[in-house]
Amino acid sequence: MQSYEADIMNKEKKSTILFITTGLNTGGAEMMLYNLVSVIGKAKYFPVVISLIPAGDIGKKLIDLGIDVYSLNVQPGKLPSVPALIKLIRLVRKIQPAIIHGWMYHGNLAATFVKFFLWRKNHVLWTIHHSIDSLKNEKKSTSAIIKLGAKLSRFPSSVIYVSSVGKKQHESLGYSSSKSIVIPNAVDTDLFFPSQENKTVVRKELELSEDVFLVGNIARFHPMKDHENFFKAAALVLQRYPNTSFVLSGANVDAANNDLKEKIDSLNIPNIKLLGARSDVDKILSAIDVLVVSSSHGEAFPMIILEAMSSGILCVSTDIGDVRGIIGDIGKIVPAKNAWALAKAIEEIIELNETQRKKMQAVARQKILANYSLQQIAGKYEKLYEKYLSS
Repeated sequence: MQSYEADIMNKEKKSTILFITTGLNTGGAEMMLYNLVSVIGKAKYFPVVISLIPAGDIGKKLIDLGIDVYSLNVQPGKLPSVPALIKLIRLVRKIQPAIIHGWMYHGNLAATFVKFFLWRKNHVLWTIHHSIDSLKNEKKSTSAIIKLGAKLSRFPSSVIYVSSVGKKQHESLGYSSSKSIVIPNAVDTDLFFPSQENKTVVRKELELSEDVFLVGNIARFHPMKDHENFFKAAALVLQRYPNTSFVLSGANVDAANNDLKEKIDSLNIPNIKLLGARSDVDKILSAIDVLVVSSSHGEAFPMIILEAMSSGILCVSTDIGDVRGIIGDIGKIVPAKNAWALAKAIEEIIELNETQRKKMQAVARQKILANYSLQQIAGKYEKLYEKYLSS
């Protein structure tokens, strides 16, 4: 085992990249941060993470990797207190990062704020994971943060968007176009891969035979995810394919959620499993036949679609963010808030014969390997860091 002194010397040889993120709860943006940190930490960078709100499950996973994780413990939805801001300034001065990388809206603003209290000139980067069809769809507080970001977007060295659609939308709101670049999300293709073994294990847990057609939806309970649209589509599918089963996973997507249960009961959907938040999403994906993303807005580059396609799973999604470019003609794209179109797309996947389905599944996996592997995308971030470190 490497000695403590050797570990310190190894860290000193690396350039410290400080990530300041809004939070570290389970979510696509948070998972992408975990993926990125897990790779660049093996190279010549020493990543450190500060979470504004209390660190959640992703924070624990980062700590398990040996990453230094700090939290300001700001309560979600609240502005940072003066003591929290002082703590942030002291932490960053102690860490002495070569680059400060903001992650999500609040993390971006915090990264810009703290820069003005440092003795050295640090490059600040922003990463934006959101798409904006209309500010009317956003909460007032989120809308205010987005507008403030537009005014401050001239300060970071680069504003990184995970989607081309998100880039255009933000620039139309006044974000600096001269700072804009697009680096898409990525997936760990070694973790998410087709697995008959995982399928068998999960199907046994769900008490489903392997020949049952299983439709999956993996998303936290949030208005943006539009679970109601998914349930309406499921009810329509059951009219023609009554033996179809449905499985949902995500934070607060469980039997204790009365709002969720009422929607399911009102539509009389019997063949449905609610798993709540799960850490074994890779295994759940292996068990389903089609992943459905029913979101109405806000999504820029859904991680779950990358994970599903990497697992050889076909996807049906509403037309949000850069989804059309990710899925292409390998799956189905439908308008948001259109349960009939969503149901029809699911039915078209059900109606594929085994040869057609297997061919499309293989193509889906290959597309991810060719364009969105973690090593490829992490390499783009590393080149960006090198650009600013050398300057």
